[in-house]
Amino acid sequence: MNVTYYNELLLTTNNTGDSVSQSYCNDQSLYVARLIEGYLRSHPEAMDSFDGISKWWITRQKLYESADAVNCALSILVDKGVIEKVDNECYRYANTNLIN
Repeated sequence: MNVTYYNELLLTTNNTGDSVSQSYCNDQSLYVARLIEGYLRSHPEAMDSFDGISKWWITRQKLYESADAVNCALSILVDKGVIEKVDNECYRYANTNLIN
């Protein structure tokens, strides 16, 4: 089954290209679809039930996504001079003169 996104329209087709179903999705549904796709790219042999996908796959992808977001945010704050990296493992507020 192939899934193609057209703006907010999710068009699902089977392997022969015939339309199976058509429904409008909100941003949350498209976000979750990207999480599932990311999980499957990392685990191409994966197979699970609805419960397993919703409890484990989505959670795991969110954790990876969150870690990447935190890493980027820290880099931005270091570049802006808001925080500084200490001992290559820790971060702290760069302007310690403002702390009482």
